[in-house]
Amino acid sequence: MNKFNFMITLSFLLIIFIIPNVFAETKLCLTDCQGTPVDNPRYVCELGSKNSCGDPGICIVCVTESGNPTDLNRCQDQSCSILDDGGTDLEPPVLTIFSPESDFWYDDRRVPALLEVDSYSLLEYMNLADSRPRWRTLCDKCTSYDKDIRLNEGENNVTFKATKKINGLTDEANVQFNIDSKTPKIHRTYPKKGEYANGEFIVEYTEDNLKDIVLNYGTEGNMSDLLMDWCSSGSKQSCSAVVDLSDFDGQQIQYWFDVSDFVRTVSNRRPVEVLVDITAPEILNFSVWNEERNVYFDVEIDDETAKIQYMDLDDTKPKWKTLCSMDLICERGKRFRDGEHNLIVRAIDKAENTDERETTITIV
Repeated sequence: MNKFNFMITLSFLLIIFIIPNVFAETKLCLTDCQGTPVDNPRYVCELGSKNSCGDPGICIVCVTESGNPTDLNRCQDQSCSILDDGGTDLEPPVLTIFSPESDFWYDDRRVPALLEVDSYSLLEYMNLADSRPRWRTLCDKCTSYDKDIRLNEGENNVTFKATKKINGLTDEANVQFNIDSKTPKIHRTYPKKGEYANGEFIVEYTEDNLKDIVLNYGTEGNMSDLLMDWCSSGSKQSCSAVVDLSDFDGQQIQYWFDVSDFVRTVSNRRPVEVLVDITAPEILNFSVWNEERNVYFDVEIDDETAKIQYMDLDDTKPKWKTLCSMDLICERGKRFRDGEHNLIVRAIDKAENTDERETTITIV
């Protein structure tokens, strides 16, 4: 036999004995209650309860030429069709997410998850905002999911995945959204009910995801509002606003705050009624002198409801101290230590309107 004839013979033997052995095993996708071999099943796909056929999904099995089950790894590079028509399914699933929605704020940690997929699949999700993200199963051998899932307060970054049962191919979709299940809390507001207002209003609150605060003030039929967009998020915060109340001087008005996050708005339980006083008391006469360590104050004001106070800026911890209260004329003496004393004297009414004077006294 010459060399050419030898090569022809060798090639023929390879075709007969080697190539068929590559495809000696076949991957099958069996539906519920299907068996293999068909005439005398040694394996039956059981997806649901006994004596019940037709449950969704497939069983993947590797069989020999005679149809007998064998090691699935021998068919690992093959694909099969659920129609079992000899074709292959190389298409990934198509996953559609209706909820959760991206860039949305939810008011509950239980978020509705509504998903659909075009073929029987394993549906899973993973929240990348978790301290240890991992895949969690929603359902297996299903084409839809419609239940709530419990997620994190704050930011969430969730990836949903569908794995097609027939071929193991996947489709993923990611949504990023926020959860704020905590209602804003208003702790206190100032001025209090029945007190005087000079235009400054204060609200103390708690809200970690503050959107805005609105001050509402005025009389019935003549209300105004102010957007306080400079306030900060956080626990036990305080934020103030100053408005012009000159149109309401001497009148009783009402006010309240609206505190909003990205989901809801909370207001005071009821409007607070206060009396407007924007007219400051006036210091008419002012005299301060000392005799050795004794300092004498002689102050006259035009509002007998106001207090007369002083502060020594050279004290270790300067603070306001009252000289007289409910007096138009205040004559008082105080004892000071040696040294220079920079003093501020003021008249302050119940609405905290003030008139001030400054002086310096030296004690030697």
